[in-house]
This record gives sequence, structure tokens and C-alpha cells, in this order.
Amino acid sequence: MNLLNPVFLFALAAAALPLLIHLLSRRRVPEFPFSSLRFLRRSDRRSMRRITLRRLLLLVMRTAAVVLVVLAFARPVVEGRLASLIPAQTPRLVVVLLDRSYSMGVRESGGTLFDRAREAALEILSGLGPQDEVAVVLFDEAQELILAAERTGWAVTPQALSDARPSWRGTDIGAALEYARGLIAGSRHGAGEIFLVSDLQRSGMRGPRGEKGMPAAEVGPGAEVPLRVFLVPVAPDPGVNVAVVGVRVPRAAVHRGEMVAVRAVLRSSAPGDVTVPVRVEVDGRRIVEQQIDLPPGAEVSEEFRFEAERSGWIRGSVSCREDRLPADDSRRFTIAVRERARVLLLSGGDVFYLEQALEPEGAEGDIALDARLWSGYESADLRDVDVVVAGSAGAAPRRDAPILRRFAETGGRVVVFVAPGLEEFAAALSAHGPGIEFRPRDEGFLEPRRPPAGSGLFLPFGREDLDGFSRLRLRGAPTISGIPAREVLARLSDGSPLVWREEIGAGEAIFVAADPDAEGGNLVLSPYFLPLVQQLVLARIGEAAGTEGALVGGSISIPVRDGEDCSVRRPGEELYRPAARRDDASGTVVVPAGGEPGFLVVSCGEEWEIAVNPDCRRESILEYMSADEAADSLGLSEYGAAPAGPGIAAAVREAREGKEIAGMLAAAALLLLAGELAVAQFGGGRGDGDGA
Repeated sequence: MNLLNPVFLFALAAAALPLLIHLLSRRRVPEFPFSSLRFLRRSDRRSMRRITLRRLLLLVMRTAAVVLVVLAFARPVVEGRLASLIPAQTPRLVVVLLDRSYSMGVRESGGTLFDRAREAALEILSGLGPQDEVAVVLFDEAQELILAAERTGWAVTPQALSDARPSWRGTDIGAALEYARGLIAGSRHGAGEIFLVSDLQRSGMRGPRGEKGMPAAEVGPGAEVPLRVFLVPVAPDPGVNVAVVGVRVPRAAVHRGEMVAVRAVLRSSAPGDVTVPVRVEVDGRRIVEQQIDLPPGAEVSEEFRFEAERSGWIRGSVSCREDRLPADDSRRFTIAVRERARVLLLSGGDVFYLEQALEPEGAEGDIALDARLWSGYESADLRDVDVVVAGSAGAAPRRDAPILRRFAETGGRVVVFVAPGLEEFAAALSAHGPGIEFRPRDEGFLEPRRPPAGSGLFLPFGREDLDGFSRLRLRGAPTISGIPAREVLARLSDGSPLVWREEIGAGEAIFVAADPDAEGGNLVLSPYFLPLVQQLVLARIGEAAGTEGALVGGSISIPVRDGEDCSVRRPGEELYRPAARRDDASGTVVVPAGGEPGFLVVSCGEEWEIAVNPDCRRESILEYMSADEAADSLGLSEYGAAPAGPGIAAAVREAREGKEIAGMLAAAALLLLAGELAVAQFGGGRGDGDGA
């Protein structure tokens, strides 16, 4: 037996009041010998025994009545076999919450976790009473009500559940409980039960407000509704799971023939070291396969390189050996490949040497060049450009720095030659606001320090080339201060940065403290100028750290021009024109990614192909909680637990058949008080009633 309001038990002390009154009301009558009455003593003793018994009966009835009233306020609940002897309660709304997050797709011998959870849900439904109302909810990060009907109409449930499948999203158990409470609060019964069938992953205990647990009294409109929660865990046996939790690809378009770096992040939940084969496929063709060692519970990042052999959008995937949870064994990516990199050269006048380095005469290179004056371009011209090069002739308006910064934030690259006239522009574009001070040209020359071999910018340079580069003579190079050492790619002989790189949003800016003109020294006349400029424009200098696309259930922003129509083909869906939300401030359209992994094709003036993947960061950890741990995390003070299995129906039936008997106790107390009055009245009518 359980008590819903045990705080009232302190009132049991009131049961002593009838006894106290009984003791205080007893009358002591002195005895005097009287000859004429001595023969009545025997009859008097028989009468006093009857009166004493009646007084004791009244004392017991009054004490029992007080005890029953106190217990009625404490609201006792009878469980087990004894509950079957008590009439059933009023009808309730029974909400079955069935977890369909993708971790429920873990394979077992005979099916998946979701198959076992579905069978458990059906057994729970089969054990309900004919007077109960039923609601069945599938949930992951959102909730879907698939059945809301009277008990007599729940026969459609097996079909509705047989069509259900695990989704590609994570879990939010707290939000599902809040949703169930809302259903119960809005029902006609005003009371109910919740059966939560889940693997109880620790990552799903986010709570309805993104917090770790919350007391029921603080959650949602149904918090004050009388209800009971039953947890039905379906966690699998321990086993190995390896997940591809992320893929990082270049954030900007690459050009045909370039070596592309793709970095995959893998994680193992195995208790020991494992070795798994990992393969990379591009356009359906396997290009890389190798074995990777994974320590227990650790993430490992591995880089794969391949050549972009064609222009356009290429689709690829990184996969590991299929294991118990296939949903996280593969991850998709897309890369835009252009025939030639589109470069916009901005300057204030003659930039002959830069033009020759970017697009040599008589050579078919990888760059399509468009040269403009600072005063002769518009921000709309940046839409069709991959790289912007800021030349040295003339002065760049400081107000152009925010425009080019936004260009970089969307994935573009800006290369700035910090020469006279560009110092204010460079300082405004840099996130560090560096101090820039030019040396007089008549102070002599500075030489670059020898760059480290194998770095991203100087990767094509051999040992002799690096030695020759360090013997260059630069005149009037600026002294740069305020740049973190981690961003510096090359330095001058006095320690001042010569080349540094900054990440800006999805893109980057590269600064070169040299004048691309003959007056700035012999750099532009050396054999190193052309490959250096080509590397500044084309090379993947930083680590491949771009986005892999969109997440299932999320959205992605697509840049559009005013008046452009958009069409979208989501994974598993027909082509449609979305009623997408336009963000006027940034000139983008927000497109939903859909609920299935695959490739999203968006046409808004230009075509984009975007990979859509599940969020494997949290759900693939496979850390399961016991029912007690989950209840504590969710803030459940009153709950029951019944693990899924062959005997779940009997266990749930035994747990839920407890009945509150407060009303019956109150009725019994009233009957006792009525009986007490009748006994007292009967005794008083005979002249020997209780004086108490």
C-alpha cells in the first residue's frame, strides 16, 4: 500500500482523544453499606459489566473513526492482488509514448529495438480496461499523435504501429512527457497514465526546456493533473558501435584537377580498441579504402585526398563497416567543382604583374580573371566570384571592407596585398585590427624567413625553392602587429608577419605584407611570384573545415536575388516550389532540409546540391540509463517501471491496478460514527448510557 499524501499521518495522534475523554469522564462513586440494598449487589455487577462493555465498544468505534478519517486524507493506494477486490476507478486517458529516434534501430537477434518496443506497446494496450481512453504518440525530437480514440476503437492500433519506423532524428524524452501531460490535461477525464517505451538514452534527457530534468509540478499545463508514469526501458545488450559522426569538406568551390581534402570524424562506443575499414566514394565510385584504429570511447579524425576530375557538383560518402546501428555508418557530402576559379581583381590603377600571375598570357590556366577598379564594381558582382584579390595600385575605400567581409562569411576568399593605400582597408577587414606601419623605402631591404616545408601555402615549393624564396629582397615592407602567431604562415627577417590567414565565417582572408609591384623589391620579377599568387588564390591553405550540409529536420539558407524563383527537390520527395521564408536582411531563402538523409537539390538562379545527414553527435553514443536514473533525471517522484519482455503485460497490469481507497475509508468512518450514535442512544434510552 502506498500513500499519496503521507503528510497527514501526523494527525493520527488525534486517535488518543477518545481514550483521553473516556478516562477523564469516568465517575468515582463512594460506597456506603445499606442493609436493604445488599441483596441487589449481584444484579448491579451484571449491569455494570454491560455498561463497561458498551463504553469500550464506543471507545473503539470513535478511535477507529478518527483513524479512518486521517487515513482517508492520506489517500492510501492498494496494489497487487488486494486491488482486484476493490471496484475499479473512474476511466482514465492512457498515453503510450513510443520512442522512434534512430538509435531505436539498433539490431538484435530477431529484430531491432524498435520492433521490441512496438511489441511492448501492443502488450500494454492489450492490458487496458474497457473504460480507458487511449492515445498513442510516436516521438523523437518532435511528437506525432497517431491514435486518439476511445478504448473500443483501438483495434486500429496494430496497423498504425506496424507502419511506424524509426526516424532519422534524436530524442527529447522530456518534451515527449510534457506533450503527454498536455493531452491528459485536455481530456475529459482529467486524470491519466503515461507509458514511456524507450531505450532511455542519456543524450535524450534534455528536458522540455533543454535542461537536465525538471520536477513535474513545473512542467506544462498538465502538471497539476493526477497521473502516473510508467517507464518501460528497452535498452539492448552491450555491444560495439562505430559511427561516422562528421565529415568536413572545403567550404568554397574547388576547381577541376585540384586535390580535395575530406576529413572524416569517427567515434567508437566499444569497450576496447577496434579496427574498422573505412571507404570514401565519389559519384558512386570507390576511391579510398583503408583500416582505421579506434581507441575505446574516443573520436578519431582522418583525412582523405582525391582529385576533382570533373566540374559541377560531385556527391560523395564516407562509410565504415556496417554494425548494429546502420543509421550512423555512412555520411554524405557534396563539393562544388568549377572548371576554372573565378577571380575578381580590384585595384586603383595598373596591376600588370598581378594580372600576369593570375592569368598568364598564352596559357590556359585554372583562373578566369575579371579586373575592375575599386570605383567600378558593385556588391552584386561578387555573387559569381570565388576569390577577390585586392591589388596595391591606388587606395581601397575603407567602406568596402564590410562588403568583402560578408563575401568571405558566405564561403569566399579575399587576398589582400598590404601595400601603401590598402593599410586602412586591411586593418578594417582583419578581425584583429592590426597595427600597420610602413618603413621608408630608402631604409634598405628585408628578406623573408625560410617557410616550413610542407605547409599548405608552400606545398608545391621544393627545398631549393624555399631556399631561393628566403633570399628575396623586399623594400618598404610594413611592420604588422597584433596578429596571433597561430595565424601567421610566413614571417620577415625581423619577425613581422609576411603572410597570415584568418577564418571569416565560412570563408577566409589572406593578407600578404608585400607590394606586388617592381618598386616593392624583386618579388614580382622572381620565379616564385606566379606560383605564390596561384597558391594564394587556389590552394586549400587551411584544414578542410567546411560544413557537410544540412541535418535531418533542420533548414539551410540559400542566397537569392530579388525576383528569382526557387525549386527544391528533397530526399524522397518530388520537385516542389517551397513557400520558404525570405530573410530580407541577408538576401537568403530558408529551405527545410526534410526528414530523410540524402541530397537536397536547390535551384534559385544557381543550382546547389546539399547533403542531408542525421545528427550523429549525441544519439550514437549509446549510453543507456536505468529506469531509476531516468526518473531522477526527468524529475519524476512517482513512477513505476516494467522492463520490456514476455511478462510485461502482467507486470504492467499488476503495477497499474492499484486503487485509491480514500473514499471507502471516509465512508467507513461515517458508518462508524453513525453506529456510535446508535449505540450511545440505545444505551441512554435504557438509563445506563455512557456519560462520556
